[in-house]
Amino acid sequence: MKRNCWEFKGCGREPGGKNAEGLGVCPAATYERLDGIHRGKNGGRVCWIIAGTMCGGRCRVLLPVNTGTAGNVIFTNW
Repeated sequence: MKRNCWEFKGCGREPGGKNAEGLGVCPAATYERLDGIHRGKNGGRVCWIIAGTMCGGRCRVLLPVNTGTAGNVIFTNW
């Protein structure tokens, strides 16, 4: 699988993550209907379409940006 948004951003809001208890588990990490999309776990590769995802303690929209190298995508704020 590819890196998921919580792995890339290091937010610690995945189940069992360092910030999950204090900030809550991110909806992208548990949204099973999107599991496997873009080879990610749950909503981890499509977090920008899931309501309630947060980075840095506030709602964010993360968009994938193609780096021009086959299969490589990074996340960026919009």
